[in-house]
Amino acid sequence: MVDSSVLEVKIDYEPLPTQLRFHLSEKKFRLYRGGLGSGKTLAGCHEALKQSLEHPNNFGVITRATYQQLEDSTMRTFFENVCPPELIQKFNKQSKHLYLFNGSEIIFRSLDAPEKFKSDEFGWFYIDEASEAKEDAFKFLMGRIRRPDIGRLCGFMSTNPVNVTHWIYKWFVAQKKEDFEEFHAATYENKKHLPENYVESLEQNYPMSWVKKYLNGDWGFTEGGQPCFTNFREDLHVKSLRYVSERPIYVGMDFGFRRPAAIFTQIDDKDRWIILKEYMPENITVHDFARRIIELQNKEFPLCKEFIYYGDPAGRQINDKSERTSVEICRDHGINVYSRKSSPVARVEIFQKKLQTFHGDTPSLLIDDRCTFFIDALAGGYRYQDRADKEVIDKDGLYDHIIDAAGYLAVGLFSQANAKTLRNDGSPRKLANWAGKR
Repeated sequence: MVDSSVLEVKIDYEPLPTQLRFHLSEKKFRLYRGGLGSGKTLAGCHEALKQSLEHPNNFGVITRATYQQLEDSTMRTFFENVCPPELIQKFNKQSKHLYLFNGSEIIFRSLDAPEKFKSDEFGWFYIDEASEAKEDAFKFLMGRIRRPDIGRLCGFMSTNPVNVTHWIYKWFVAQKKEDFEEFHAATYENKKHLPENYVESLEQNYPMSWVKKYLNGDWGFTEGGQPCFTNFREDLHVKSLRYVSERPIYVGMDFGFRRPAAIFTQIDDKDRWIILKEYMPENITVHDFARRIIELQNKEFPLCKEFIYYGDPAGRQINDKSERTSVEICRDHGINVYSRKSSPVARVEIFQKKLQTFHGDTPSLLIDDRCTFFIDALAGGYRYQDRADKEVIDKDGLYDHIIDAAGYLAVGLFSQANAKTLRNDGSPRKLANWAGKR
């Protein structure tokens, strides 16, 4: 005789090998780390539903850094690809509170203010794309899984690979405890479910360091040479930042045809150096590079009235490709580039000091989380060569350009020898023998 009170629903999900191991794990805290398109969010959402179905009357939370990301990606995956509508008793769109037929409940929340969970007691939590979340949010949620009536309490996360300076690496690798486990899935494992030539296209266009990180799903920069910026910590120095229209924008520029670079920064009211925007085009003339910089700053910083530029001293030299210097060409576009000679090692020392100096409770150097090339360079992409006799920077043709752009700017703004030639806001006051003429 069939029990008519039992609801039978088929969930169309055949987990990949790594996804299956993730679901079968009994560890209290789990991390699903994978390359692009490796099924991370899908696995996390299925695990959320699994915890809700296996333990009736459970109460869990699905989170992400911002509400926009939560709605655009995580919730869309959960409702369109994971949770059958037959299981849903009610969903309050305004409060984003889901009620299932077995008494379990799921709420969807952003992590912009994790203290809002202080009155909640969860049976589980899920952080999607944990690389975007702050360590404090993870620790706060760890303290909220304590429902006394649930047989199993757990927290799990999915993430793109992070650099070894990130808090995720610290918890799940460097200081891993018995109740922590991480699962690693490459993009290749899910290739049959991805668009045709998706993987091949990324392989052709990504630098090798990005192939390792975003396709293989490897931790960022764990091998080869000594990282230059040993004081950098991604969880400490990387934030979501905004520019201040009343303050000047300082632009660092590294010239070159194959991969020039520009970086847009400010000094805020707490005397912190704020890295706001990076720009790294490929195979572009100096003329087009300057034109696009003007276009970009008008688009990204439309309210700013003052832009001050520092660049490579070699930009004042004539090369075999043009009868005019890079500085002269930039001047045609209203970009007056100042410069001062310095060594790569000297520039590294300025960065190191900024990274370890604090103003109040925050470092004196902060980077916007969208500056991925610059972050990866600080995290280990910019390295010393493996040499015992002296410190020599490894010019890899990628990260050295964005660091050089920022380095020329750092020398112009923060070098002790330059202190007397700057106004209070950091712009050139006295041109001296190193600055370009207007």
